[in-house]
Formats: sequence, structure tokens, C-alpha cells
Amino acid sequence: MKSGGEYAYIMEAYGPLPAFLCIYIYLLIVVPTAAAVIAMTFATYTLQPFFLDCEEVPQSAVALLAAVCIIFLVVVNSISVSWASRVQIIFTIAKLIAVFAIIGLGIWQLCLGKTKHLEMSSAFVGSDTNVGNLSLAVYSGLWAYFGWNNLSFAVEELKNPYRNVPIANVVSILLCTGLYLLVIVSYHTIMSKEEVLASNAVAIYFGKELMGPVWWLIPLGVALSCFGAVNGNIF
Repeated sequence: MKSGGEYAYIMEAYGPLPAFLCIYIYLLIVVPTAAAVIAMTFATYTLQPFFLDCEEVPQSAVALLAAVCIIFLVVVNSISVSWASRVQIIFTIAKLIAVFAIIGLGIWQLCLGKTKHLEMSSAFVGSDTNVGNLSLAVYSGLWAYFGWNNLSFAVEELKNPYRNVPIANVVSILLCTGLYLLVIVSYHTIMSKEEVLASNAVAIYFGKELMGPVWWLIPLGVALSCFGAVNGNIF
């Protein structure tokens, strides 16, 4: 087994030129844009509680905080791998706490019979069968689960990779898929699909509806989750 992710696979299958083009695009476009999108989500959830009276958070403030987030994490990763690892562990724990809190609130709503927006009779009303929109939906799904291939970048550093890589991939994919779907179901216990699509910060609406004065804990958890995701992307 070789480290390198897609680069190693393409190198073996198609040779050095396609492999170089792949890693070139990955380093200059894929990773930076992914980090930017996640950092802007972090900034939106961090700033939203301070702009409750506005229709949306000023984009200049979001861009500035996102840039600060990326610069800070680049510096941390450049200075010390151990620091970056500690940051990842801390924020992964924070992420899981936030996810389980949302899922717990969703289960509570289901127990109360809040299934109006989950009924199959209305779930697919107004669905679009346009090929372009279906492709966009599939791409959005790939974005949601992006990261399944990251383990292959460091496969040579693993003990017994022939055993541990498949186990890690299967467990992580099933865990992430299950948690992601449960969070979506939780949101839809109180929000229609139109409300979800119209909201720039779904977790804030969810927290306000169910958690009263401590609603800010939910967007805080999402912000911490995104911060950890940016660190993992840069790492």
C-alpha cells in the first residue's frame, strides 16, 4: 500500500502526468475551496447570534472571520503537528456532542408525535426530475460525505493497513451516514423542507424552537464542528 490518496491510485493506473494534474488541481482548487466553504459556515454560525435583528449576517464580516480561521489553523499546522492533532481531537469531541444533542432533541420531538414534515405523502411534493438538478443533488450528497478517502493519504503510517484501512473506512462511512441522516430527520421534526431551504443557519432556528434561552448552544456546537473540519481539511 502507498500513501497519497487519489494521486497514488492514478499514478499506478494512468502514469505520472494524470497523477500530477490530479494533485495539482487538488492542492490549488479542491482543498482551498473546501476549506473556504467550511470556514464561511463556521463564521456564519459564529456571527449569526450577534445579528439576530438583521435578515442575514454581513458577508464582509463572514469573509473576514473565515479568513482569520483559516490563517490561524494554517499557522497551528505549520508550527506543530501535535498541536494540530490536539485541536482535531478537542473539536471532534465538541462536534459529536453537538450532533448527539441535535439527534436527542429530534428523538424527543418524534416521541411527541412531531412527524408532519416527515410523512411520505408530502416528502416529495414538488420534486424536480430535471437531469441537471438531479446531478446537483448527487454532487451535494458527495459533498456531505466528503472525507471518506482521506485515510488513504497516510496509509503507510498505519499499523496493519490491510486490516485496519477497510475496517476504518466501513465504520466511519456507516457512522457518518447514520449520524447525518439522523440530524436531517431531527431538523425536519420542526421544519418543513421549504424552511430548511430558506434558512442560512438551520441549526439556529432549530435551537431557538427547542432550547429556549440556551438556544445558542446549538449554533456554537455547529461552529466548533466546522472549525474542527477546517483543521482536518488543512491537516
